[in-house]
Amino acid sequence: MSGDPSAWETVVDRYAPLVYAVARHCGLASTDAEDCAQQTWLALYRQRRSILDPMKLPGWLTQTTRRKATRMRSRRRRSDEVNRQLPSPEPAVPIDQAIETLEQRALLELAMEQLDPRCYKLLRAIFLSPDDTSYRDIARELAIPLNSVGPTRSRCLKKLKKILESLE
Repeated sequence: MSGDPSAWETVVDRYAPLVYAVARHCGLASTDAEDCAQQTWLALYRQRRSILDPMKLPGWLTQTTRRKATRMRSRRRRSDEVNRQLPSPEPAVPIDQAIETLEQRALLELAMEQLDPRCYKLLRAIFLSPDDTSYRDIARELAIPLNSVGPTRSRCLKKLKKILESLE
């Protein structure tokens, strides 16, 4: 991440929803949550060499965002108490559950990237396709026999499970 601009973009793209969600769950309005996210990314950039384990990055981002959001709310409350009449957004889901879901999604994405290209494409087509795609469409799209889609899916899921278990 320290020397490769595309690595930085990948990290930001992957974890931006987590950072923004944490800021919003801490009670920040949308624009304040965006400011908080920018401050979090700046902090990560400044400390990028100190984070050695990529698996700890979601936790680091969560904690940093919470701290920055808390400071922002305190400052805003003190300076803008009279003008601030917008209620804090009520989270539809408890923050811990939302964070856990986002962390699981990030872990799944990391595991998916470790699959061979054939499994990666097949699992994305089956499970992450925006519409209801049939096995026939998937077989045609990936140029594989129709009757091998199911067995290949099963093997790919086993590979994915092993990768996920090794990441935990």
